[in-house]
Amino acid sequence: MVATLPERLRDVAFDGDQISEGNALGAGNFGTGITSSLENPSHNFTAPGTYFVSLMVQNEHGCSGTVTHGPYIVMMPELFIPNVFSPNGDGVNDFFQIQYTGNQPFTLSIFDRWGVKQHVSNNKVTGWDGMNNDAESPEGVYYFTLKIGERDYNGNLTLVR
Repeated sequence: MVATLPERLRDVAFDGDQISEGNALGAGNFGTGITSSLENPSHNFTAPGTYFVSLMVQNEHGCSGTVTHGPYIVMMPELFIPNVFSPNGDGVNDFFQIQYTGNQPFTLSIFDRWGVKQHVSNNKVTGWDGMNNDAESPEGVYYFTLKIGERDYNGNLTLVR
């Protein structure tokens, strides 16, 4: 399984009823140095890497068993922020489009040189087309702020017509 950080790996959850019937003691090992003795343990991975996840159970008669899932490959999301776009209808760079492969909450705001907001979006798939209130924004340098999860990014972009 390949997942993007910090997306929760929902498949890395064990249901004790599926592994052992009756009264069983269990311990989950998530391959990160973190273990759990909860009945139905789960874990969110916060660092990239390859992980094998195990659950060990033992019933009241001393019978034990282990199940291991993996490998789980956790990768950092990719982020690319262009610095120029040309919304001239030629089909090339017509949108200021952030390329982000993660699933964290996403907010992009674009401002002109006077600090007037030109565009706001919470959708990582749609880009800015250089329009503000149905009017073309003029050529020039704009400022953006981008919040992805708890991380903040900012910088300049150039609009060329």
